[in-house]
Amino acid sequence: MSVNNSPCPGITTRASSVAIKSNVARVAGTAAASTARGKITSEELPHALRHVASDGLAAVFARAPGLWGDALECFASPPLARVLAVSIEDIPPQHRVRVLRLVAATLGEEAIPVMLARVPRAAVGEQLEMLFLAVAFELFDAAENVWHNWGAYCALSSPWRKTTEISRQFCNFLVNGRISGSY
Repeated sequence: MSVNNSPCPGITTRASSVAIKSNVARVAGTAAASTARGKITSEELPHALRHVASDGLAAVFARAPGLWGDALECFASPPLARVLAVSIEDIPPQHRVRVLRLVAATLGEEAIPVMLARVPRAAVGEQLEMLFLAVAFELFDAAENVWHNWGAYCALSSPWRKTTEISRQFCNFLVNGRISGSY
């Protein structure tokens, strides 16, 4: 005799990859139809789509980022993140900070120039978020430089690091009594 300790008796929590792909395709079709109509008919759909990683859904979101602002949270492909970065003003204000974080997490330092260019036109809360994101990437680069320049291997290598040059704005940080820009 087996015991089902599931909170929903009779419903198994395991699904085959075929069933999952089929459901994602069906939901992507529903989302594409909503995009074509210019209106989302289900309040639950955007929240459900926040947790689905799919190239098909990314393409749907990219076609109408303002419509799908509520669905943008966990996953974005680099192409979608680039679309979101340049069309952030199309996103409803209540979703912009979350989308800014998603763009920054997806693109890394690549997103910073676009964000900083938008700072003068943004609301105060969005301005602070963009500046905090820019500072976070710069501080990470500065910390990475300290690791590299002091001879230790970098335990937290930056995925956005393109060159071995010292960070643009933090090369004059004082580190252990030495100026980090004087190596």
